[in-house]
Amino acid sequence: MDNRVRGLGLALAKYGYLPAAALVILFIAGYLFASTRATTYEASARLVFSASKEFDPFNLSPSYDIQRFMVNQSELIKSRPVINAAHSKLKGGPSAEELRERVRAVAQKEGGVVVVSAKAPTAEQAAEIVNAVTSAYSEHVQSSNKGQAKNLPKGSDTPAALNDLNTKASVYGDGLALRENAQPPSKPTAPQPLRDAVFAGLFGALGTLAFLTVRHLLSPRIRGARRIADRLGVPVIADSCGEGGEQRLQRGLAGVYAAAGSSPLVLMVITPGLPEHATLAARQLARALRDIEPAVSIRSLEDLTDIDSAVALRRQAAITLISAEEIAEDYRVVAYGKAVDGVIAMCSPITLALPLDTTRTVTRQAGIPVIGVVVTDFDEETGAALNGPPTTQPINVRTTPSSSRRVHIKNNS
Repeated sequence: MDNRVRGLGLALAKYGYLPAAALVILFIAGYLFASTRATTYEASARLVFSASKEFDPFNLSPSYDIQRFMVNQSELIKSRPVINAAHSKLKGGPSAEELRERVRAVAQKEGGVVVVSAKAPTAEQAAEIVNAVTSAYSEHVQSSNKGQAKNLPKGSDTPAALNDLNTKASVYGDGLALRENAQPPSKPTAPQPLRDAVFAGLFGALGTLAFLTVRHLLSPRIRGARRIADRLGVPVIADSCGEGGEQRLQRGLAGVYAAAGSSPLVLMVITPGLPEHATLAARQLARALRDIEPAVSIRSLEDLTDIDSAVALRRQAAITLISAEEIAEDYRVVAYGKAVDGVIAMCSPITLALPLDTTRTVTRQAGIPVIGVVVTDFDEETGAALNGPPTTQPINVRTTPSSSRRVHIKNNS
């Protein structure tokens, strides 16, 4: 598994209580808030049209678009003349402006149908508003069609023409095949406390997960670890920063030794910055390996007086700590590398203090692989604050017998 994904999983597992808490808190808050909202009912009715265009007895507009006609009728339903007429039908209802805001008229995509709906504090009032609006629309259309006589073409305003126009207007009527009667709804559309609470809780939980994910990916520690590992082209063995870091380091190093097999395993650990950081790394590694069998010797570069002593280390499992500064100044590292199974880089995630180019040069010349990266807490500042006098004495710890050379491990962070 990619170390980024694994690290994100560990972060979410560590703070998993936060999304759960957000879910519960916002569920309760959403339920209580929704319960305080005013009750709203919504009634609706369909207008099914038999006509496919406006009343046009003399075919003055032979081309037409039925969908355009339906949209025009939905706009006409909410026009001021229709709304004012509907308002006059209602007794003690909302004002004309309020009525206009409450009423909706939507033309259906299949054509031939417009759905009229309205919201009100009570179910009965919502139904009354819809019925008043559809009735006012029907009356307005019929009245408007009969008024076409005022717009007759010159020379056709004879009694016979007027009679024919009135006949066609009566046949056209309101252009509706069906005008449904709205019924009072049985349930309110709002509030719905349970629905609103579920949405609020889910939104809070998902928002918290997103926040934790972004926080994890954008934190300097994570970005630094990813940058170091990507530039070296190796996995992060362990992230030893913060709470639980020692346990993660122990598991990561145990994985290195477990992958090794039965023969002794010799590792070179390159630490960032000053040589004193090797001491800090030694202490950290010693604590992480204290419960592993058998003895492992952690040494510094000063213990390597010649190539024979380096080769002698192959008789037992060993870790040798080398600081980045020592790599650049003392190329005994290259000779020592002939007896080393692999290199672990211990790096601070905040300041990329490890000279990666130097590490690559040394490991290539020595012909040894970089196994992985251990992300540590210390950098130039913390190193000066935490270190004691540097020691060249071996720090004995306990570890598992090791393996064959050229160790390859999977990501453990």
